[in-house]
Amino acid sequence: MNVQELTLTCGNPACRARLTVRVKVPTQAKEVKCPKCGYLNPLPQTLSAPEQPADGETLIREKDNEETWIKTPGDAKPPLPEILGWLIVHDEKTAAQTFNLKKGRNTVGRVSQKSPSDLMIQTEDRYMSRPHCTLDVKINKMGQVDYVLQDGAAQPDGTRKNSQNGTFLNGQEPALHPSEQIYLKDGDTIQIGETKMVLKTFRMSESLQKAHRQVEGSDYTRTILSFT
Repeated sequence: MNVQELTLTCGNPACRARLTVRVKVPTQAKEVKCPKCGYLNPLPQTLSAPEQPADGETLIREKDNEETWIKTPGDAKPPLPEILGWLIVHDEKTAAQTFNLKKGRNTVGRVSQKSPSDLMIQTEDRYMSRPHCTLDVKINKMGQVDYVLQDGAAQPDGTRKNSQNGTFLNGQEPALHPSEQIYLKDGDTIQIGETKMVLKTFRMSESLQKAHRQVEGSDYTRTILSFT
């Protein structure tokens, strides 16, 4: 069985991301999910097996459409890094802070010794709960990383406690419903209390330094002030 590398453009008009897909030939797969927006893109109906280069190398088609040979260990996928993204505080009132995201459940909230979160923000923001929200980092069936946001957090007794003032996404109202689980994309802004933080994924940023530059160079998302 051979592996063919395809370069596609996401068919979602609001996304149009450039995708690189590795497909085993022959294959029964008919579509591929865009990691940025979730749109299901159809694969070409006929996939021909690529010419096999010498020494177990694989043909990769680069963005400039020039073919180049690179060494690959068969069709094995490269291992995922331990850090799968970052939450970067990007707020007019709160000092910049960065938190690493690892696979699994990450609770986020105000610093507290009595009710600690996995990621604790140093802030005077009294509208922020402790903990406030949960960001689950999951590996889906396609081997891609999903970032799922939900208001509130699980308690030691197994129950779930909602935040006091809600969790907002990208300056939009209303707040997330406590039962909502929202799939995030790179660059989404989460507001808890009056404090905002930006999600940067390792696929889009590659390094903490690059993620910082991207966030620092972006405008602030509007702050939701209508707490009730």
